[in-house]
Amino acid sequence: MKARLLAVWCCGLLLAAGCAAGGAPGEDADPAEDVVSGVATDPALAATVPAGIRANGRIRVATSAKGSPPIRYRSEETGELIGVEMDLQHAVGRVLGIRVESEEATFDEILPALGSGRYDVGQGNFGVTEERKKVVDFVTYYTDGFGFLVRAGRRQDPVSGPADLCGLRIGAVAGTSFEQLLQRRVGECAAKSREPYRVSVYRSTADAMLALSQNKMDVLVSSSVFLQYAARRLRGRMVYVNKIYEEQVGFVVKRGSPLAEPLRAAVQRLIDDGTYRRIMAKWGLEPASIRHSEVNPPGLR
Repeated sequence: MKARLLAVWCCGLLLAAGCAAGGAPGEDADPAEDVVSGVATDPALAATVPAGIRANGRIRVATSAKGSPPIRYRSEETGELIGVEMDLQHAVGRVLGIRVESEEATFDEILPALGSGRYDVGQGNFGVTEERKKVVDFVTYYTDGFGFLVRAGRRQDPVSGPADLCGLRIGAVAGTSFEQLLQRRVGECAAKSREPYRVSVYRSTADAMLALSQNKMDVLVSSSVFLQYAARRLRGRMVYVNKIYEEQVGFVVKRGSPLAEPLRAAVQRLIDDGTYRRIMAKWGLEPASIRHSEVNPPGLR
């Protein structure tokens, strides 16, 4: 009963929370702060939007519904999805002078849906990997990495790679680069004559946090941006270990989509005019900022 109450408390606190500027999410942030409505359309960039999308008057974005603060989560006040990714999504739409329509989808549905043409863009803290680049193009907007979280009181040495997790119960979210790398490299434990780690896969970060709080896993592997945030919000109950494998994160579009370059140029415009800095500061993510948006930079292998 005690574990269940802790689990509910953990998830409720995380989903309700905001975060402050300065690189350390805190108590005084205002998630409702408007840093987007003043963004003006750039006529030259608007003209580069593919004709079919301009004719429809909208960009259809598949947004992962099961998000986590400060990346993307549901506001308790309005019920709307908010977070750094949502601000970036709306700001890019304003630069390109086109309406952005978000439709919620599960993380593992988004990439196939882009391939079928159901959506123009996908968003869900997608890290660039060489495997994903076979089917989608990336347009980068910040950096993240593999982070590790444990329950308070558990001794966990810094992690430098999957082999440091041998013999442990690991949790990851389905379809993420975290899950894919863990599954692909589980053989490293056998090569060192050590017991393999066991990976449990969850549909959402909230589900994985719940399982960690109930001691159903030893270590949660997820976005370092989120896990650092969670450790600060749940101080005394969860402990952030460290980060490895820095990843570029961004929008995803179907491989070869003519929308990739307009999106990149729009993100770069936001960087150059200072809007991007204000968005990242609002969510306490200055350390994750980039100076140049890219299409398909080198990714994790």
